[in-house]
Amino acid sequence: MSYGSGNVSRYVVAYLFAAVVTCTLMACSHRQAVRPASIEATFNRFYEFEGRAYRGDPTTLALASRIRNRYRTDFSRYQTSDALRTVGNDDLVLLFRAADIAFFYTVSPFTLRDLQLDSAELHRRGVAREALDERLYAALIESRHFAEAQAFARLHPSLQGDSVARVSDRSRAAPTALLVRGRGATLERRSVDINKNRIVVVSSPLCHFSQHAVRSIEADQFLRERFRDHALWLVPPDESTTFSTVAKWNQVHPNEAMQFAYRREEWPMIDRWETPVFYFFRNGRVVAKVIGWPAAGRKAEIRRALRISRLVDL
Repeated sequence: MSYGSGNVSRYVVAYLFAAVVTCTLMACSHRQAVRPASIEATFNRFYEFEGRAYRGDPTTLALASRIRNRYRTDFSRYQTSDALRTVGNDDLVLLFRAADIAFFYTVSPFTLRDLQLDSAELHRRGVAREALDERLYAALIESRHFAEAQAFARLHPSLQGDSVARVSDRSRAAPTALLVRGRGATLERRSVDINKNRIVVVSSPLCHFSQHAVRSIEADQFLRERFRDHALWLVPPDESTTFSTVAKWNQVHPNEAMQFAYRREEWPMIDRWETPVFYFFRNGRVVAKVIGWPAAGRKAEIRRALRISRLVDL
């Protein structure tokens, strides 16, 4: 499969081929087997589209919207229990992979549902793969379906070494975040007061740019005091950062202790979930944003944002 490259004639041929296959499928009974080449070609085009969309560097929300719409257009006709029974094993894996790509960008309920449908059909056939079980398990955790993740892990031997964190919920209103207790085995969901946490830093302990930013802020007394008093270090709700990793970070950096965003949709004011991104609030609204932390740092931009947000005198 190519990744965002090729010539016009190849795309024309692929389009015409897909159109012929689609017309053939519409004329057939829903019980007739879906041609393998149709799903493979559709997946290849979706994979290429994802690469082009990502390289365009849109905001996280804009990219998620583009991926969501394309995925629905390309794959919704396949993602039903009846349709899945008509496809071959290799195509079923491709459908799972497409749903996994869409979930990565959107973290949406319908892509999670598709992952679960595909997984169930693979297991029904006895051809499930451990790597795919691990992907679905991670998606359930990322979607904060902790009870379902625990039940899924109990059913599949490859996951039985994983333990799902215990979660207590003390939240009253969105947005909310997960506090990591102890070594990461216990989580506490709490509401976040944007009027108090007036700097929200989308960050990760695994991101070396976030690490550089923390070191620079800690070494600067002026910034250290402002961030200590007003900042929330917020980890995206993704699959790459474990709760135990954040617990270890918090032991070393108590003044920059990180919490997990509970779900993206609770944070509509966050349009980028790359790390690090600094959001500055005043009266509950984002008034300044600083993106990234290059080798030279962003101290000047941070100080300017502090003035705009009225966290320092103008």
